[in-house]
Amino acid sequence: MHARAERHTGRMGSAVEAQGRVLGRGRPHPLLVLLLAAAFAWTAGTTELGLKSIDDCRYARKGLEMMRSGSFFDATWGGRPDFSYPPLQFWLIGRSMAVFGPNDFAARFPSLVMALGTVAVTFWIGCLTLGRRAALAGVALLALTPMFSNHARRCMIDLPLGFWTTTACLVFLLGLRRPRLLALFAVPLGAALLTKGPLGLFALLVLPAALASARLRPALRSPWLWIGLAAGLLAGASWPIHEALRHGSAFMREHFGATVFWRVFGKVPLPRESPSAFRLLWTQYQPLTVLAAAGLGLLLWVRRRTRGDVSDLLVAWVVVPLVAVSLSRWRDPRYLYPILPALALLSGHALIRLARPLASAVAAWLAPALLVACGVAYWVSPGAISTAPNAQYKAFSPVARAELPSGALVPFIGGRDGDFWEVENIGMWYWDIQPEPPCSPAAAVERARSRGHNALLVQRGRLGGLDSLGVAYEVPFEARFSLVRLAESGSP
Repeated sequence: MHARAERHTGRMGSAVEAQGRVLGRGRPHPLLVLLLAAAFAWTAGTTELGLKSIDDCRYARKGLEMMRSGSFFDATWGGRPDFSYPPLQFWLIGRSMAVFGPNDFAARFPSLVMALGTVAVTFWIGCLTLGRRAALAGVALLALTPMFSNHARRCMIDLPLGFWTTTACLVFLLGLRRPRLLALFAVPLGAALLTKGPLGLFALLVLPAALASARLRPALRSPWLWIGLAAGLLAGASWPIHEALRHGSAFMREHFGATVFWRVFGKVPLPRESPSAFRLLWTQYQPLTVLAAAGLGLLLWVRRRTRGDVSDLLVAWVVVPLVAVSLSRWRDPRYLYPILPALALLSGHALIRLARPLASAVAAWLAPALLVACGVAYWVSPGAISTAPNAQYKAFSPVARAELPSGALVPFIGGRDGDFWEVENIGMWYWDIQPEPPCSPAAAVERARSRGHNALLVQRGRLGGLDSLGVAYEVPFEARFSLVRLAESGSP
């Protein structure tokens, strides 16, 4: 036990040297091999597979509008202010589109970079807390986790929040030896708040960790930490202050009322019963959950005989978000996304302690081999892995854009729930049109003719409404919803 404590005590000072020795062996660093394999897997097939309609197409469109406007604070949807989430990730998507053009790859690129960055930063944290072997095993498991790899190929805002939270933990650990670095805590904290609002406060989990651990507590006495905290909170508050001053009660009502307060304390009936945070972990975060529980137990077993260790940060990294999400009325598996790196490191720790040969095999060749195999499968036959029909809508983009002028208002015949959300997101991103809320077949025909394009969108199974009106039409494209072109005369 004493030897183990010595290893932990000296780990922060020797982690960089240990990595340097590995790099000097004349063969690729296992982390580099893993990153290359992950990049191959996460970029494979992205030109064929379309973005998911919920919510990737929506976020891509918001990024496109931010690119066109050149604004940072003002995220828009269809040219109208959108107050759902802060603007940072949409701005980054817009900057990516300015470089690569408005396409799916550009929309995904910031997530890809942040996913690879999360793997690298998680490895660094693992070296500082658990040792290089556990760190390698942990990031190998992280790259193989479906929840993580799925978001690496998307343009959601949950992975970016996880990246900034992970970076905040790294800055905090590095600041234990070089206190001036704690001022840099402002960057990930401010970025987390500007990515997902109040959920960005997960970056502050380092504070309860420091309160509970003698090894982490000295950071609380450093003025540099409090400078970083104040600057980060001020940066995060810049967006709501700007929007409140510009848009007044409309912003307060939509963002803090409809988005924040309703999900935490709202009295409006939920569309479904939210499962517990622990159930979300069990059902959505495999294969990490069981191994991470074992790793957490091993850490706590050692912790009972010591005054604390830097690895206490990993315990708080799991516990604090779990408690916070448990107290929320609306619980979604994505809200727990920032704890994925901690779960991965705890899993790597358990694997090293319980099955070291297996851990070495996973880190050295099994994880890279599986990632490359997945990448090959995506390149050869992306549809065999992903059955989402959005690639069809993407393939139809040239026809739709030729049929309809940019920004055209197009009536929609369909349901009033998630159907319109899907039609609106796909239409805005892939076809550059603005679908209108659902209306009756007669009203849709009248609007289409009055606007001159004679086109409307119809949900599958609802073409009978047009037949009952006796209008002539043709269907250039049909899937879950169809584009319909009315005949000029309107006669059968």
